Amino acid sequence: MSGFRYHPEILEGIPAHQIEYLKQYEDWFIIEPEGLKRITEHFVTELEKGLTKEGGNIPMDVTWVMGYPSGHETGDVLTIDMGGTNLRVCQVCLSNRKREFEQIQRGLKFPDEVKTGTGEQLWDFIAGCLELFLAEYNIALINDTTGTLIASHYRDPQVKVGSIISTGVNAAYMEECKFIPKIAGDKLPANSKVIINAEYGSFDNDREVLPLTSFDQQIDRESARPGTQIYEKMVSGQYMGEMLRLILINLHEQGRLFKGLDATRLRHENSIETSFLSVTELDLSENLDDIREEFEESLSLSPELDNLKVCRYLIGLVATRAARLYACDIAAICKKKNIKKCHVGVDGSVFNKYSGFKGRAAQGLRNIFDWPPTELELIALNASEDASGVGAALAAALILEGEQKAKLL
Repeated sequence: MSGFRYHPEILEGIPAHQIEYLKQYEDWFIIEPEGLKRITEHFVTELEKGLTKEGGNIPMDVTWVMGYPSGHETGDVLTIDMGGTNLRVCQVCLSNRKREFEQIQRGLKFPDEVKTGTGEQLWDFIAGCLELFLAEYNIALINDTTGTLIASHYRDPQVKVGSIISTGVNAAYMEECKFIPKIAGDKLPANSKVIINAEYGSFDNDREVLPLTSFDQQIDRESARPGTQIYEKMVSGQYMGEMLRLILINLHEQGRLFKGLDATRLRHENSIETSFLSVTELDLSENLDDIREEFEESLSLSPELDNLKVCRYLIGLVATRAARLYACDIAAICKKKNIKKCHVGVDGSVFNKYSGFKGRAAQGLRNIFDWPPTELELIALNASEDASGVGAALAAALILEGEQKAKLL
């Protein structure tokens, strides 16, 4: 398929004149290396602005976790890991053997009525989950990304960034206090360090560098909080499925896809989950039988083979853009800290369950840093599954250890 840049072999067998329109989608969704570098540089600027007293789009929250675990922490800690989709209650038993632990956990999915209900309903649900787990408890409460950084570093001291890419997207890293103007009044030692929870889903809310399409703008308009979390709406698992749905509806209305088929279910908001994209991309069969089955089960559609090929092509564009944009946030933190080589501990369903996401993000990092094709990845993205609960336990152990030392002074 001459003229196509993104895996043209996917479209083999379809006459070129029938799919010329896809070149426009390539222009919208393919971000070339120079574009990634431009976004990353702006990201660095916004990270630095978030540390000032004036602040900016990115909060850069100071967690007051002032160090990494030594690997010798001990004790039993109860933690709550609350994401956008699931709640996990964990009992983490830290062993006196270095960097070893046992974890017992119970996970529950948030019911729809809790997700859309009041704060009181949410806390009632959490309390009920805790009651099932333990009759009495004490909690260390920290951000899940901070927990991922602590737990990942505990397992692997080369980890310098902790990241979550799931329903939302975020990262945490260790910063020197002397580079955080907004806490200068606390008179901390200049060489002391603290973990920063970036909360950068709001990156580029001013819309200066991100390549927003009409579909991105529609997602933002129809979201619960228009004008906010612009970056998250382009990257995270909560929105990738909806992005695909809007594209498919648009092509259907233009008469390019699903001709003569009833697309009623496709018109339902959020009728496509991100897992749909992951499953369909794994189908490498000649007749795309798995993709057809997903369309039939999820959307009551049975498209022709040509349509399935186009859909798989579009899915790849959407997912690749998300992964490459995700690489920009990791690159920005590393550039800000002048980190040339490190490991990044990554947790979250998108990274751990979307088979092609890691490779695409890694390629994005390679493009941003201009690593030669023969050179190994200097900033390596490593899976850190279910790390946030362990990290919360380690943070609690660090605090207790600090309190015990203070009593001895």
